[in-house]
Amino acid sequence: MRYIKFALIMLNILLITILIPLNSGLSSETLIIYTRKGDGKSPFLAGNIIIKDSEGIIVANINNPNYLGNVSDPLTMGYVFTLPVGTYHIEVYRFNILVGKSTVELIKGRNITLTCDVLDLPVVLVEEANQEVPVGNVTLKIYSSKSILIEEVLVGSNGKYIVHDLPYGEYIFKVFKFNITIAEEKCKIISYHINSTSQLSIKCKVGDLSVKLIDQNGRMVDEGVLEVMINNYLYDSARVSQGKVLFRQIPVDYLLGSTNINLHFKVYGIPVSINMTTIHMNNSKSIVIQSMLYDLSIKLNDLANRIVNNATLILIRNNLEIKSFNVDEGKLTITQIPEGKYVLVAKRFNISIAEKEVTVRADSSLVINCKVADVVLSVFDKYGKPISQVKINLLHNGLLLASNISVNETIRQLPLSKYTANLWREGVPVGNYLVDLTTYTEPSITYEIRNISLPSLTINCIDLNGKPILNFKILIYDLMIGNPVEATTSNGYILLSDLWPGKYVVMAEFEVAVGSEVFNVKSSRNIVDVPGTSLSTNYVLICPLNINGVVKVVDAYGNPIPHIPVNITTIINSRSYTWIRDTDEDGIARFNGLFGSKYLIQIYVGGILRSMQVIEYSNNFNVELKIYSVQLTPFGILEVWFIQLMTYIILIVVLSLILYYAFKKLRKTEKKLFLNSY
Repeated sequence: MRYIKFALIMLNILLITILIPLNSGLSSETLIIYTRKGDGKSPFLAGNIIIKDSEGIIVANINNPNYLGNVSDPLTMGYVFTLPVGTYHIEVYRFNILVGKSTVELIKGRNITLTCDVLDLPVVLVEEANQEVPVGNVTLKIYSSKSILIEEVLVGSNGKYIVHDLPYGEYIFKVFKFNITIAEEKCKIISYHINSTSQLSIKCKVGDLSVKLIDQNGRMVDEGVLEVMINNYLYDSARVSQGKVLFRQIPVDYLLGSTNINLHFKVYGIPVSINMTTIHMNNSKSIVIQSMLYDLSIKLNDLANRIVNNATLILIRNNLEIKSFNVDEGKLTITQIPEGKYVLVAKRFNISIAEKEVTVRADSSLVINCKVADVVLSVFDKYGKPISQVKINLLHNGLLLASNISVNETIRQLPLSKYTANLWREGVPVGNYLVDLTTYTEPSITYEIRNISLPSLTINCIDLNGKPILNFKILIYDLMIGNPVEATTSNGYILLSDLWPGKYVVMAEFEVAVGSEVFNVKSSRNIVDVPGTSLSTNYVLICPLNINGVVKVVDAYGNPIPHIPVNITTIINSRSYTWIRDTDEDGIARFNGLFGSKYLIQIYVGGILRSMQVIEYSNNFNVELKIYSVQLTPFGILEVWFIQLMTYIILIVVLSLILYYAFKKLRKTEKKLFLNSY
């Protein structure tokens, strides 16, 4: 038993001796590494961080997929590693160049800051000939001393770029423009304190190409585009302005000392032969290029050999419209066009009037005869009678060419084509008619628009009961211009043919016989619309005949007055006719068979004229007249003044009686009081 206890004690001592070192070797701590540039302050992103243990074995590598550290925000949070306790060697790389290293003893969590051999290097690209001018829009490539490409960037138009986090060492900077090396500069970075305040200025070999263009006669070229080709690729193109073109900063090969440039000149997109197609650029250069261009003088004539004004001439080549020119006075010179075949199309009002092919091999001139003529439009109705009261709008393919043209007015140099003539009268459309000039060959044309169809108007007259009036006369005139016309009928209607579309005033007159008297009754004025869209219009005129009239008579308080006579007198041309009717129990007098449109109403009470009113009605009417001087009472119709007088008398009598009895009673009371006092 004693030996067993001793064995257990020794076993415990052995376990403690073994497990304590094992436990110490298995514990892990956090190591945070901050990378700083040569100033010791500015953070930068490391290309790689390698951590080795004391035996030189790599235990951590941020570029290794198995790296378990935190690199989500290394600029602010640092590079976070979780490592066992021990001694480690840290190496920081940028562009695969060792820029910083350190040895650290990791016993517990630790933060370290490594100042590395990197800095920011400003680079400025300038012209070699003029170092005040930046060179931009180029490619900058940075190589290590072993010609390994480190970085490639596109430099903007200001020619400036900052190479960030560049390790100390030797580098080669190359500048490319249009894939041509225009600069090569070696640079050695020693330390932050020496190089941090400086910038690298790289002088680029570029040159300006100034070109002056003239034609074969030595005249300045004002039209065209000059193209610069390098290595069979278009480098740049510029439009000629006042005979000059300037190309800036053309690349000059730094290694070869020059660049071969091909020049192509085009006018209106057409290649032009020039005397210089290839040049060698080794610096800025000015050249003069002679091109083969010719003038073409053109004259436009009409069918009478007169010049055609206000036309458009279109220059066409290979079925493509090159340019259009305005021809104001019949003549035009197209200057400096390339040799070749062209088609010239002349237009007026955007209508083709001529087309001619021409071959240009030298300065030349030609005359183009245009299909235009002076046109006069005449208008005739269906009876062949000339019409002059219309205006004409001329359209081509729906587009208005000319408006408000008068009949027999000359339209100068109108293209021989098909048109639509819109006829108008006082703003009202009359109709649309075809004007076909395609078959004419004369310089002056009178074109007749015939068979103008004008609408008709049929007028019927009826009385208020709808009964037709057979015998009547009408007076009609145009609302805009007048011109009254009279017409008479005995068959109940009047047909007016060939009226101009528009608005007319129509008034009828007919005879009414009453006993031995005959009255000429006129209707009111009616406005009749005769549209140009319809060839026939019917209009029914209601005349003031067989009119029914109702007159209601009331007293001053609105009570109807029965059984009194009411006179209605129609007044026609200073003549009159009177109808008399008595009012019924409701104070209404009814009249039938009235005629005319103006009436005098008179009301008599007790043989005295009490009310009178003039009315104008062409239809049935219903009026109410109030008599203010009488009042209907149970005793009959009395004068208002008499009723008022009797009312005052009764009031006075009643008041007098009241005062009398009141005074009498007061005397009795006073007498009684007086006797009682004794």
